Amino acid sequence: MTQSGHSLIHQNLTLSANSSIIMNKKLSDWASIAEIISGIAVVITLIFLILGIKENTEVTRASMYLRSTDNIIEWRNLMISDPEVAQLFNAFSVGDYDGISEVNAYRQSQMVLNLYQIYEQAYFAEQYGFMGRTEWRRFEVQICYFYDKIQASPSLFSRVNGVMTEEFSNFMGDLCQE
Repeated sequence: MTQSGHSLIHQNLTLSANSSIIMNKKLSDWASIAEIISGIAVVITLIFLILGIKENTEVTRASMYLRSTDNIIEWRNLMISDPEVAQLFNAFSVGDYDGISEVNAYRQSQMVLNLYQIYEQAYFAEQYGFMGRTEWRRFEVQICYFYDKIQASPSLFSRVNGVMTEEFSNFMGDLCQE
């Protein structure tokens, strides 16, 4: 092979090597760009996920509040539709325990227990962050309004404390003693 033939082969090898380096550099650049794009996609996905969770949390809170208020409305409708039940609850509300038969005293205590179980359910919804502070405040006022009346009847007080969780019973005591 002549000198010019060797020189030509050398030039081709040099071009081939340079071309390979350029190609590798371009692939490296593309890989970096792809990595940046995938990072941006992850951030965008996380933003949408956070927004979705926030929206679901708000829906859950509204749902828990609605459920608790629906329970109260249903409980009140019972009194509206049945004068005897209304009379029993009114006797409790004014602290008139005299002259109530044993059966009616039991019915009265069950009505109060049902009411306080609705309050307890709302309490835990608020504790777990499923009810806002503003909504919960309405329940606190009612809890304390009737709490004094429950304490006036030792048998009713023991029944209420017997079915409530210790946490809710302690909460009622602390809240209503303030």
